[in-house]
Amino acid sequence: MGFLKGNSRRQQMAAIGLGVVGLFGLGTIGNAYIRGTQTHQAPRSAPNTVPDQPKANRKKQSSSRHSKALPALGSVNINTANEQELCELPGVGPTTASQIIQYRSSHGSFQSIDELDNVKGIGPKKLANIRPYCRI
Repeated sequence: MGFLKGNSRRQQMAAIGLGVVGLFGLGTIGNAYIRGTQTHQAPRSAPNTVPDQPKANRKKQSSSRHSKALPALGSVNINTANEQELCELPGVGPTTASQIIQYRSSHGSFQSIDELDNVKGIGPKKLANIRPYCRI
């Protein structure tokens, strides 16, 4: 490295260190550019909020899945529950409840809670959420 000749060892190491740090910084900025992200981005407000309104005046957004009371653990018998009782399960509405009843009518009683995974509209995630409240 001819450009470092004539400098002290300490100066040479400092120049090499600055070069490494500079290359790392360029690599990070270049990676962000390639990925289409910005490294210094201003925070954005959520699309449904009004930023100039005080928090006290904003409407509270409620979700239907959080507004209903949950049944006691192990209290819903999936072989005998009606649509209303099935709707008490988290994430189960009238459509899914009727799918459970329809499956039960055409296939007979459930042999295990895992069999709910065969019902249209119930996947592994929903099954994991409702399992603690179900019984056979």
